[in-house]
This record gives sequence, structure tokens and C-alpha cells, in this order.
Amino acid sequence: GRDPTRAWAAPGASASASADALGFKPWTVKEIDVPPLDGRGYRAVGLTNGLRVLLVSDPATETAAAAMNVHVGHFSDPAGIPGLAHFCEHMLFLGTKKYPKEDEYNSFL
Repeated sequence: GRDPTRAWAAPGASASASADALGFKPWTVKEIDVPPLDGRGYRAVGLTNGLRVLLVSDPATETAAAAMNVHVGHFSDPAGIPGLAHFCEHMLFLGTKKYPKEDEYNSFL
């Protein structure tokens, strides 16, 4: 099987060396169970804020996509602030300085 942490490492380079050069913190993952004919590349990295990311490269497509799972929800809400996680979810779709209209970034993509 292939090691998802090494999928995009340069030939002969260690995954941690290439991860360090990009400012990522490597994290250990079990091998990803993929079909034998899967032509995609996989790489697991950790961000400096503690989030863990699985990158998937699919050379057979001309489009890009992103998904995020932060592993928090209403079970993580503080006792006195029910709905905080749901509120934060909706904040992700509001405008920013670069994309001031609601869902404008989605239109850009």
C-alpha cells in the first residue's frame, strides 16, 4: 500500500522534510484504504493551529474542491451559550474584506 504522508514528497525526500519546508507539522495517519486503481495522490498534514488536513490530488479532473470537518458541534457548545457551534458554522459563509457579499467566495470558485 502507499503511505499518504509521502504521496507528494519529492523522490528520495522524507515526508517530514517536505512538510517542514512548507510549514506543516506532520501527523501520523493509518494507511488510507483506496481501490487499487485509484490514481489520486494523498497527503496528510497538520496546520500550525492544530487542524489536521487530508490533501487529495486528482490529475483526472480540471476542477478543485475543498471540504472542512472541524469535529465540533452542539456537544461542544459552552453550557451557557447553546447554538454557538451552529452560529460559527454560518459565519463561514458571510462576507469578508476580500469577498464582501455573502457567498461571493463560492461564486468566485
